[in-house]
Amino acid sequence: METGDIEVRGKEEEDDKAEVGIWNYAFGYVKMAVVKCAIELGIADAIDNHAGPMTLSELTTTLKCESSRLSRIMRFLVHHQIFKEEPITRDSVGFALTPLSR
Repeated sequence: METGDIEVRGKEEEDDKAEVGIWNYAFGYVKMAVVKCAIELGIADAIDNHAGPMTLSELTTTLKCESSRLSRIMRFLVHHQIFKEEPITRDSVGFALTPLSR
């Protein structure tokens, strides 16, 4: 491998990292906005008051939210480990608190 090839590959890797970095800046507000939404909806309080994991249906009823939107919010929050999914029965999963959401 020649020095020129190494320099080109290094520049490409640097450019790739820069692209990822700019996308993180551009969309960094999303995480903050979803967490703010969760706080305003009172998701953690609802789960805490329920004293155990809550299904999406239970959360939807308690928070008076649209199920499809709340589902996307919860998926995002679970992915970022703000909440976690726990099995309630063999066929259903509920959302529970993590140290971040407590």
